[in-house]
Amino acid sequence: MTARKKDEPKEEAKALIYCGPNLPNGILSRFAVYRGGIPKHLNEHLKKCPSLEKLFVPVDSLSSTLLAIETMGTAEHALYQEVQAYVKGGAR
Repeated sequence: MTARKKDEPKEEAKALIYCGPNLPNGILSRFAVYRGGIPKHLNEHLKKCPSLEKLFVPVDSLSSTLLAIETMGTAEHALYQEVQAYVKGGAR
């Protein structure tokens, strides 16, 4: 491993944006941006609804992901529908 010089910029953590439906009580909001991975407070929900994790995408993929969510027959559309069903079923 090579040492980083003081004047070299630190590599930024990849920012992820959540493209799915809101979870109740402010647990998770659509278009929330996170650095350093998916927040740990969502672990219980990720276990109950694994599709949630797949709707966290790199920020630069936002527009293509939103288009795919709106297009019937795509994986993203199916994922969104699964999360929506989970939310309606009572995400707590």
